[in-house]
Amino acid sequence: AHELATAGLTVVVLEEGGQANGTHRPGTLDDGLFGVYRDNGLTNTFGTPLISLPMGRAVGGTTVINSGTCFRTPEWILHSWSRLGLDRISPDDMAPIFDDVEDVIGVAPVPDETLGAIGAVFRRGAAALGFARGRIRRNARHCHGHGRCAFGCPIDAKQGMAVSYLPRAVAAGARVFAHCRVDRIEMQSGRAAGVHAVAHDPLTDSPRSELRVRARAVVLAAGAIFTPALLARQHLAGTSGQLGRNLVVHPGAGTTALFDEALHAWRGVMQSYFVDAKLRDGILLEATFPPPGIGYSAGSLPGIGLEMKRYFARFPQMAACGSIISDAGSGRVTPPRRGAVIRYSLAPDDVRKVVEGIAAACEIYLAAGATEVYPMLPGYTAVRTRGDVERLRSARIRRSDLKLSAYHPMGTARMGTDPASSVVDAWGRVHDADGLWILDASVMPSSTAVNPQITIMALAARGARRLADQLT
Repeated sequence: AHELATAGLTVVVLEEGGQANGTHRPGTLDDGLFGVYRDNGLTNTFGTPLISLPMGRAVGGTTVINSGTCFRTPEWILHSWSRLGLDRISPDDMAPIFDDVEDVIGVAPVPDETLGAIGAVFRRGAAALGFARGRIRRNARHCHGHGRCAFGCPIDAKQGMAVSYLPRAVAAGARVFAHCRVDRIEMQSGRAAGVHAVAHDPLTDSPRSELRVRARAVVLAAGAIFTPALLARQHLAGTSGQLGRNLVVHPGAGTTALFDEALHAWRGVMQSYFVDAKLRDGILLEATFPPPGIGYSAGSLPGIGLEMKRYFARFPQMAACGSIISDAGSGRVTPPRRGAVIRYSLAPDDVRKVVEGIAAACEIYLAAGATEVYPMLPGYTAVRTRGDVERLRSARIRRSDLKLSAYHPMGTARMGTDPASSVVDAWGRVHDADGLWILDASVMPSSTAVNPQITIMALAARGARRLADQLT
């Protein structure tokens, strides 16, 4: 929207959710969860295992409720995309676009003031093992370290789309309509000519009125789940048979460790430090910790009832990290009458990666001085020694044994040069529908191996510049 509006084009942005920043900011954690998450944060995949896949629904999308982690696409990933024949997507081509994006959203390494105990402990353990590591780069300005990044920044320090690019787009003349659910792309003679949407009451979510937009070009940016669902319902962009397929989600497991000292690990940013020693094997570890009172933290602790209550009594002495697994792309999105069904089962080699990520996290925390680590695997209530870690590595773990969540759906409308095997071209233009573009995570040809928000933004800017050239 920003690129098109600054090129002098008339731009309309339709968003299903409401505004969640400034005066509309959620007040409590519950408000943040229910107000800006799709399905109250309970979106999940169907398959083995069941995987939680939370997504934002707000002006600014999931950037409102992500942790602000900003990695550039690894150069070896960009090289692999270039070898597919995609134009101008090499590291040298993408570097100036990354620079532009990072400048707008204020990307910088986490400073000492907000690194928090989770970062300090993780750094200590990784350094003791000699693992490649570093401070996470984040899109934040004047962050106070409230530690609730995933539930709406209370001071708008995190530079999500609603406080960075969208205001710039509006200043350039773009208009944003919230609470508008697009249900149909208007086609004329095989060309996208606009959209039909239903405006919903912000309090009851009940339909209130219809909205039609006429346009010379339509850009879908509904993400890797809802973009293919919307297209498939209209039997658009399906010539290759790849629409909705090749879904990757970066499944990962949470690993929690107990220390003798009080850490209060929720103080500081939610994600502060990373270990990428095993990135080439598809494993990235990031120190992260939820605010007190968030139920999903229970998923990384053993026991039920009174036993779990005893663990929670020592919550201030705990640290945690999450793994990001570069997965095989075995998922698929299919459209019911409304919404989307996400089918995904973990590939065998991805099971190995998850277990190795948990084992590496255990090693790091033990090296940092943890008294015990909770891998959340059957037969391993707590890991206390390096010998326990090696036994965990050699254990027979089934995919149904894993407790996973994921946050990075990609790849369901992948780009490519051949219309027989891809949905869009190298710039995001749909092969078999003129005037229709996709500029979101759907177009990724493969996993990014790291948190993808910078990749998504850069590819969107790159594609929008090409579209602006055509329309002007």
